[in-house]
Amino acid sequence: MARDYASYEIAKIKFNRINVMPYPDIVHVLIGSYQKQNEFSRQGVLLCKRDDVESLYPEEEIDYLISALKAKYLPIDITDTTINKSCDEIESNRKYYIDKIVEKFSKYKVVITDRMHGTIFSLAANTPVIILNAEEHKVISNSKWYEGIEVFKDYVYCCKDLEEVKKAVDHIMSLHLNYKLPPYFEEEYYDNLKEVIENHNRG
Repeated sequence: MARDYASYEIAKIKFNRINVMPYPDIVHVLIGSYQKQNEFSRQGVLLCKRDDVESLYPEEEIDYLISALKAKYLPIDITDTTINKSCDEIESNRKYYIDKIVEKFSKYKVVITDRMHGTIFSLAANTPVIILNAEEHKVISNSKWYEGIEVFKDYVYCCKDLEEVKKAVDHIMSLHLNYKLPPYFEEEYYDNLKEVIENHNRG
């Protein structure tokens, strides 16, 4: 099972003697499981961005975007999904750290991200997300899981440049959302995983 369609195409070539199928990353089951986060008073914009070679946009362009958004919306905060703790510490307190990230994302009206897990954590927090392209394929390829799905219509936006991002932020800010998403991936994919694997192996 490949977690996005780009990986799926690669896997079909690399593992050409076995059945290969696309299937969403299991972390998607977090979406719809944090309804209590709706208790937070939402304000402003969170920018969850890469700080490495896979970032597509120069720092000055990101600074320009932040300045443009600050003229309309506050607060404008910046974060990443990297946790600066040891592997042992994270492994021992996995739920705590995931809950803290989702709680943070739940305090904003919109998240802008160029990270795959930034997208998923936003939706777990029931927060609309604007997806920026990145050098690594998984960010945009992962967004294909939400295309054409009605429950994500007002919550997922893919933008090809920063000008589109500003327009998307304005649009999201104008919406009256309930900030509540259903457990779509759990119900559509992981509740049926055993049957899917059995049927796939027979195919």
